Amino acid sequence: MSLESGLINEVKGKLADQRGTLSSIRQPSRPDQWHDHDQTTHYSAAVERVIGVMRGQSHELLRLEQLADIANLSPFHFNRIFRQTVGLPPGKFLSTLRLDRAKRLLLTTDLSITTICFEAGYSSLGTFTTQFTQVVGVSPRRLRLLRATFETPRLDRLHHQYVHETKPDQQALTVHGSIIAPESFSGSIFIGLYPIAAPLGQPVSCVFLNALGDFQLKAEKPGRYHLFAGAIPWSNDPLAYLLPCEQTAWFARTASVIMLRSDTFTSCGVMSLRRRRPTDPPLLTIPSALTT
Repeated sequence: MSLESGLINEVKGKLADQRGTLSSIRQPSRPDQWHDHDQTTHYSAAVERVIGVMRGQSHELLRLEQLADIANLSPFHFNRIFRQTVGLPPGKFLSTLRLDRAKRLLLTTDLSITTICFEAGYSSLGTFTTQFTQVVGVSPRRLRLLRATFETPRLDRLHHQYVHETKPDQQALTVHGSIIAPESFSGSIFIGLYPIAAPLGQPVSCVFLNALGDFQLKAEKPGRYHLFAGAIPWSNDPLAYLLPCEQTAWFARTASVIMLRSDTFTSCGVMSLRRRRPTDPPLLTIPSALTT
């Protein structure tokens, strides 16, 4: 081997070593982690893009195929990703946006209930009234009455009915945990236990808190449940409670399903309040405790 060939081979060897070193630095120990992260980010952006269209066109008929095209996914894949991200299938989420629009019009305008029904995208007043009552907890007419009769001081009485500093009751079918916030928060906190993966309709059990801290809830029967929390800063305006603003309302949910069994006492750990995200369902339900 000539001296020139030897030098060339030595340089090639050093370059190969450098490439190997750089490759080990750049590549994650588990490439699938990076792939999963990028894919999750991509899917979240796609779902948020679709929800933006839904909010702007909630009164229109939007088919699954149309929404899947916006997300650049097949209808089957989109439906699965959307449900995993939001907790509801696309059609059900669109329905909540329509009810949210109707609720806002009922509380902020003097339009007739029939007009609001059609403005929200419904073609049947009976269907609208039934769905609204089931999800919101009161009929459209009753909600209008609450706008004039709702008294914020009654929240104080609700808070006094539950002392969250007490130790959890060590009984079966009881779930307990703590609620925290990353920033200073002062307001009313509602925590509800739901049989579905969204805070729609009246909860199985609920509690009101006037400060961050411990809580406990009891269910009547074993099953799979989901825990959600909504928080509103203190206000003398009834609309702050009847129509929570996305810019001021806080939200929390448990990351996994809560399994309540007849022979167990369950802890949900710590729930952390955060600002609402575009993928969070609207806070539609008015707890029955606020309407009596």
